[in-house]
Amino acid sequence: MGKKARFSSIDVSVLCKNMRDTLTGHRLANIYDISDRALVLKFYVPSSGADSGAITHVMIENGLRVHMTKFVRQNPPAPKSFTMKLRKHLKSHRLTNVIQFSNDRIIDLIFGEGAFTHHLIVELHSKGNVILCGDDMRIKALFRHQQGVFNGDMYSTSAIRPPVAPTVEFINTLVHAPEHAKETVRNIILNNMDYGPTITASVVRQAGLGMGVKAASERVTPEVIADISTMLMQVDALKEGAAQAAGIVLADEAPVPAGLIVPADSAAVLDADNNAVTALCERFEEFVPFQLPWDTRTFIPLSSFNEAVDVFFSLEAWLLEVHGAPAEAEQEVKDASKDRAKLTREERFKADQLKRRAACQARAQEWRAKGAALEASREAAEEVRCMWEKIYNSKKVPMPDVIRWVPVVGGCSMTHWDFNDKSMTIAVPALDGEGTVEIVLFEPHASVDKGVAACFYAAKVEEEMMAKIDEAMETVAKKMRQQKVADQVKPRAAPKAQVKVKHQRPKFWFERYRWFISSDNILVVGGRDAHQNEQLVKGHLRENDIYLHAETVGAASVVFALPPKLSQPPPDTLREAAMFASMWSSSWAHKVVPAVYWVWGRQVSKTAPTGEYIGTGAFMIRGSKSYIRPSSYDMAIGVLYRVDEASAQSHAGERARQYDLAAMAKELKELLTKVDEEVIEEFRAPQQPKNRKKREKKERKEGKKVEEKAEEPADTPETEGERDPSDAEIDYTAVTRSRRRRARLTEYGLSDEEPVTGKEKKAAEKAQKKADAEAANPTVCVVCGAIDHVAADCPRRHDKPRVSKREKARQAPSLAQTSTELIDQLTANPTEEDAILGAVPIVAPASTMTDWALKFPLKFWKTKKTAVAKDMVHRLSMMAGTEGWPANIQVATKAVSVDAVVDALPVDATLR
Repeated sequence: MGKKARFSSIDVSVLCKNMRDTLTGHRLANIYDISDRALVLKFYVPSSGADSGAITHVMIENGLRVHMTKFVRQNPPAPKSFTMKLRKHLKSHRLTNVIQFSNDRIIDLIFGEGAFTHHLIVELHSKGNVILCGDDMRIKALFRHQQGVFNGDMYSTSAIRPPVAPTVEFINTLVHAPEHAKETVRNIILNNMDYGPTITASVVRQAGLGMGVKAASERVTPEVIADISTMLMQVDALKEGAAQAAGIVLADEAPVPAGLIVPADSAAVLDADNNAVTALCERFEEFVPFQLPWDTRTFIPLSSFNEAVDVFFSLEAWLLEVHGAPAEAEQEVKDASKDRAKLTREERFKADQLKRRAACQARAQEWRAKGAALEASREAAEEVRCMWEKIYNSKKVPMPDVIRWVPVVGGCSMTHWDFNDKSMTIAVPALDGEGTVEIVLFEPHASVDKGVAACFYAAKVEEEMMAKIDEAMETVAKKMRQQKVADQVKPRAAPKAQVKVKHQRPKFWFERYRWFISSDNILVVGGRDAHQNEQLVKGHLRENDIYLHAETVGAASVVFALPPKLSQPPPDTLREAAMFASMWSSSWAHKVVPAVYWVWGRQVSKTAPTGEYIGTGAFMIRGSKSYIRPSSYDMAIGVLYRVDEASAQSHAGERARQYDLAAMAKELKELLTKVDEEVIEEFRAPQQPKNRKKREKKERKEGKKVEEKAEEPADTPETEGERDPSDAEIDYTAVTRSRRRRARLTEYGLSDEEPVTGKEKKAAEKAQKKADAEAANPTVCVVCGAIDHVAADCPRRHDKPRVSKREKARQAPSLAQTSTELIDQLTANPTEEDAILGAVPIVAPASTMTDWALKFPLKFWKTKKTAVAKDMVHRLSMMAGTEGWPANIQVATKAVSVDAVVDALPVDATLR
């Protein structure tokens, strides 16, 4: 009889009862996948006594088994994706129930309650599967992908067969049905009732029918059908009480009743205290939840059916637990562990590979010995195989009895038949004449020559594995020799010089913006986004500073301050700032050089005309604008070094220039063109609707609003200068907003200067409540709660005077002050005596880097910024590593990070 490998529906029913009684209400601690088809659920089972509790593991092997186990398996280093999904939905949830779908081999583990319910469905039929479903039974995850089944589908229960009672009428109807006339009685009961192959075969055999008796045979009488019905009802009765009964593991069949021989090395395990004297054999054949009345085989009783299943699948671990490891073996394991700990990593690798090679060599020799023995006894083995095939095809002898009918020919005999993989085991004499060799033929219907070829092919695979192990060992040994030689010839490192470099470099305020230093030694700063444009103009722009903006979408606001002796911007700085403003816009990606205008700081305002709205990063430009159009993008990226204040004195004025005011005025006049207009410049221009119908609808709505505006009386304050309404678009939604404002003024009885917005109204109500509290109880301070003064005299109110946002912005450092005091600490050519605080990469026009030590021209190219930054850092390391560079400059240059270069680079730019 073949070894039992799958659960029957009766096994599933009893096992569900065991798990339900033990695990219901306990929390799932974690989930592991110990192999490609096995999962382990770890439950925390609290103890009712003084103990703190215990951990219970549930083993799930796809399509084969589900049971609680006390033998812990080794967990893999990283879980698979299905395990991660189970952890996401089931971890820390309580198991509320364990049920079986009808009489089918499907177990449903239910976690959580209500909307948080999840079902872990384990299918033990066919190829099996493990499926995670939600509270609505929709599939969330599949352990094994099935054809036509996807995540989000409803779990189908339509194929589940309802349970049936084994009555005489029902069995008689099945057996005498016309479509079952050519089938055997065993197959009819097995395919239409849920008793499993073992119990079905036992019942049919006990009724006096063979496995090959068909339904149309004369031996199938009403008395036989009545006996079958009676025995199946007894099975149902045993099944109902089996959950409380002890589990049983069946050994290799007792020697006397079954006529088989127990192996000579079997040892007594359980004594007479357990009311049974049993024997443990080399392997187990079957596990059953109860013993049938007519079954006289030898059994090993255990405490529960779950334990029986666990012992059945964990025989080696159970033997170690029962007998215990010998003291000599334990000492050998400890000594080996200590010796292995003393080895180096390479020695451990070599020992492991030698162990693997020895195992492969032993298997290869074994396969070659089997192949040679089978080839030497080929004729006798072929005769045994042909005799088995003849008996098998006749179908007159039941498969369990075929082995008894196959004769022994020339020392060759058939020893085993496996029902699961349909393979036969044949024993042939060994070449050395000592005993026999068992060989498994996985294709018993083919000739023995295929078995010989399979043995030699298996030996060849093991020999190829040995060759690969030898190659790996040789590669590792070669690397070890090279490393040993490199360590011997490696010169002793010279002591490093004391370099004054601080890795945590202090930063100036303008480094959070885009910036560079022009060829006239003027600091030019630009915003990175709309918010930075707002901060830069409000906080750092003064009336006599210069403001530049490119006439394109997404352009940055660029500002710089004039030197003290100049009344007009230097042409070179103006040209470089214009190129800088045009590059930090969308025009760079389109390879277009847009027009750039500049105005004085006093022309830039956040005050919009009545009826219009200015968003974040947008400003009102009043008066004339002077335009510059850069000829091309001539940009570069370089490295500036920051030195301390003492070292900065030696670099003061190294970028200073002498200005020829007459020539500068003439060049500036030729460079600029002026246009008088008053517009709102925004950081990002609004997009028009792409759909023609939507665009026409928008234009019609705007036309109606213009007509309504023309009918109303003008109510706008005076603005600076004359303004042509065609020069800028008006947001007419602000007009409706003004009407609502006047309505609220009338409702609350407030003047134009009083607050009417939600926040200001709440602040006014809060102030009124404080005033009422002071009037009601003037001796109590409503600010701090003291009783010796009132709120008007509270010192807490006068500790920190309130500063408006405008005043805070005006307190920020100006560009002129920064240009005078700070930029001398930034130099492109430090000396060996300088104390370098750090290095920073910046992008600027190439004309500002004529005398820089480290610079790289930029060009437009579709590439990733990270790759370009890594290339630049590599180049810097190579250049700084050459001879002749001072140690302080080398360390500071090599400290430039990839992230700093990525932050400085524009999009789609690479090094030339």
